[in-house]
Amino acid sequence: MLAKTVGRLVLRMADADVPFQRYGDFAETVSHYLDQVKRLADTKREAAETQAKLLAADAYRLTDDPTKTSGPPTPLKSVPHFNMAPLENAIDHLRRSAKAYDTALAAKGAAQSNATKAKLIDLARQAEQSLAVDVGLPGRDWYKHLIYAPGRYTGYGAKTLPGVREAIEEERWADVDRYAALTGTALDAYADKLDEGVRLMGEAGSARRAD
Repeated sequence: MLAKTVGRLVLRMADADVPFQRYGDFAETVSHYLDQVKRLADTKREAAETQAKLLAADAYRLTDDPTKTSGPPTPLKSVPHFNMAPLENAIDHLRRSAKAYDTALAAKGAAQSNATKAKLIDLARQAEQSLAVDVGLPGRDWYKHLIYAPGRYTGYGAKTLPGVREAIEEERWADVDRYAALTGTALDAYADKLDEGVRLMGEAGSARRAD
């Protein structure tokens, strides 16, 4: 069933006159992924802070079972506050660009010349490629995509915003800010291609009216 679904999507894309993606859905989905990542960081930070308070109060020793050998837990790493601004700004850009592109495509896409339609298809290809960066993901740089990737320890289970999410999970704090910036740059490049498509459809429409 999955093979049939993917195969039909590929055929639909290959035969489309204009891009059939609705980029507003993608923008909202990526925004949701960022919310998840922020909650993950907050949860880890709160857990570390709570445990530190319990250790300081000697709470673990006070609740020990005297009939069993035990000791305090290993202290959790303190979780800093990360700079998610590059991602937040890029997602705002993506939302604006996606809305403008979807509106323009719905209103003007079918009326474009074959040459313009071909350019729109090529821009869609370039947009998708902008999400795969040469640096790749830490420890497995053959995975280039910054929005989706198989998890390091989940087999084929997908990780979203993998550079940022896995850095938080694995407590590689410097990589969190690094991949927030890299992912933001990639999303800005993606949105730039949508902006280019909007301009292209507007210019083509103006040229037809002038004729």
